[in-house]
Amino acid sequence: MQIPRIAGITRQQFVEHHILPNQPVIVTDAMQHWPARTLWNPDYFSARLAGLQVQVYNDLFDLTNVTTLDDYFDNHFDRPDGDASHDYVRWYSQLKDVDFFWSDEAFARLAPDWDTPYFLPTTGYLVPGLGEPVTPPVSLFPYRGLFISGRGARTRLHRDPWTTSAMLCQFYGSKHVTMYAPDQAPCLMAGEQFVDIRDPDPARFPRFGEARIQYEDELQPGEILFIPSGWLHHVESLQDSISVTWNFLHASGVERLREHLRRHPDDSEIDVMRFFLADLAGPQATTGDIEKALAAYAQPA
Repeated sequence: MQIPRIAGITRQQFVEHHILPNQPVIVTDAMQHWPARTLWNPDYFSARLAGLQVQVYNDLFDLTNVTTLDDYFDNHFDRPDGDASHDYVRWYSQLKDVDFFWSDEAFARLAPDWDTPYFLPTTGYLVPGLGEPVTPPVSLFPYRGLFISGRGARTRLHRDPWTTSAMLCQFYGSKHVTMYAPDQAPCLMAGEQFVDIRDPDPARFPRFGEARIQYEDELQPGEILFIPSGWLHHVESLQDSISVTWNFLHASGVERLREHLRRHPDDSEIDVMRFFLADLAGPQATTGDIEKALAAYAQPA
């Protein structure tokens, strides 16, 4: 089944029909007036982002290299048929309180090229902003990144960290997306590990054959995919590709995050949670501290 596609949706409709009921959707008309829709290609990026270094990961989110964007384009774009790329530029803006090769300068240079999708609320978030107005081109969203991938690169099956939802804006090339509803997780996971849906290990994932794909589709340039909290997804680049992504937690999801922290007190993404919830829980907060702060936040005024 293809992912539902819509156009002309209001912010209120997006919240009521997709954020609150946790339902995926592709919005087809939100990028048509952005300069990035026609400007963003390898040549433009090489010129606009010259001198910056990028983060390169494998299909399991392991950092494999820090290199120049031109080097990545030279080695992974325009490859001949049958010679697919595998490494993937996931060039994140700052998400921890450490010095690193973040993409904040790249986002600053590219900010004039795009805007907040017209259907996306600018307030009402727990993360980021604690209710303050935010806009993706300039605000520091968790896991906000430039995704640049050669044909054949993939992001293996996963669900986004600590119950956040995600937006994926496709600017250049196309991607194949496979999505499973959250209730399919027992068939797709062994502990905290996810099955490789292209090469499943039947001994480790004996219930994989029971898993039901909810959506399978191709994301085209100009389209924006909403990936709700807990949905498992596998993404492959059908062509050389440029995308932008960011995660968020709507204020309505506070109880979902509290439950996650109760179940996963040793969450591996605690440094990222701490960075984005510092105003709520403090810069040295443990998962327990964050859960307590969320409990207080969730209490009616």
